[in-house]
Amino acid sequence: MKIWLLILALTTGSLAEGSEVEPLDVTWSLETFTLESSTFHNARTIRVLLPHLKGRSVEGTFPVLLMNDGLAAFDPEGWDLPQVVKTLVATGKIPPLVVVGIDNAGAARRADEYLPLIDETFQPPMPQPHGALYPGFLAEEVLPAVRARFPISTDRDRVGLGGGSYGATIALYTTLTRPDLSGKLLLESPALYMSGGRLLEEARAAKSWPRRVSLGIGSHETGNASDDEGLVEDVRSLERAIRDGAPRARTRLVVEPTARHEEAAWGRRAAAALIFLFGP
Repeated sequence: MKIWLLILALTTGSLAEGSEVEPLDVTWSLETFTLESSTFHNARTIRVLLPHLKGRSVEGTFPVLLMNDGLAAFDPEGWDLPQVVKTLVATGKIPPLVVVGIDNAGAARRADEYLPLIDETFQPPMPQPHGALYPGFLAEEVLPAVRARFPISTDRDRVGLGGGSYGATIALYTTLTRPDLSGKLLLESPALYMSGGRLLEEARAAKSWPRRVSLGIGSHETGNASDDEGLVEDVRSLERAIRDGAPRARTRLVVEPTARHEEAAWGRRAAAALIFLFGP
């Protein structure tokens, strides 16, 4: 962990005063509920990792991280975010944090909900995906349902949004179209090439960004050297666009050598990303 903190200090400027928060006596529960979506006319499981402070009443609300592909985010063989968060909180690296995993609607519907633009490489072809509806789904259905049940913050700067692959792509699109929703953004291996790189064009035109953005990608995402170079350069271009559009935004970019396009890689990078996004 000390190595990651050194990398952050060298690449993005030092952390705010102090590198740890007060370790607290925290227990955790995993809650689930089913969300019936009027936007997509289907249902999905919402998973919530909820901290409980021993001997203390909750004053106010907890910061929250909303994760697309919730099942993979909570899977011990995927991102394993519950264990990552518990460890970081126990060691004082981040404050107690609510993690909300928003399950996708199943393999057959995932791309339809996560693609705001046409991905020419997707098979079978999907001529009219419905990802443009996703920001409204988050704002009008997911967040109200979670806030009605759990003590999570309504302060934009204490709300994070993240995902991997298409889950990262739709998180980026949501940020571009609804910058009011989150002040922290976690993107792992986003697909930025679709529709002639239109998302990158929109990113370059954006003037409002979350205060902290963590970007991660592997150097061997596909195993094809030419394709991998393009994917990495796209993410570097996105970081430049954020810095140009919002100089006060803090960005962090990690290109992991030899890492491929897989949940295990995103999980390996998660601890350092969360320290950057939610640490002091």
